[in-house]
Amino acid sequence: MSDQGDGPSGGPGAQPYGSPTPPAPPPRRYPTTPPPVPSATGLGGGVGLLTALFDLTFHRFVTTRVVTFIYALVMAAAALYALALLAVGFRIGVGVGLLFLLVVCPLFFLLVVAVYRVLLELAVVIFRIHESLDVLVRRGDQL
Repeated sequence: MSDQGDGPSGGPGAQPYGSPTPPAPPPRRYPTTPPPVPSATGLGGGVGLLTALFDLTFHRFVTTRVVTFIYALVMAAAALYALALLAVGFRIGVGVGLLFLLVVCPLFFLLVVAVYRVLLELAVVIFRIHESLDVLVRRGDQL
């Protein structure tokens, strides 16, 4: 051992023998129960879809519950419209039909689905922000 302050481990910066150890940091205080997690089904929790749909006070939201159904409808409608475009392209001519088959219809489908996906995700994010803020407000009222 050297007299440069190396401790029992011998590493640089270790406490020399006989020096006081630094005080331990105070223990962290964690809540005894975890905070409630916002549900993906809206503020109503277990409330039925029809009950939330006819809630005239708008305390329960249906958007987060039906967004999957809306997205499936958008995808089906975009696919049907792309097929209709394809039929129009082949009625014009085989060359135009092949162009629509390989370029126009896939791009149309992907563009429509991507735009609606972003819009629906934006709506869900807004509602989840509201749910999270509602939980924080309720937790702040309990403190």
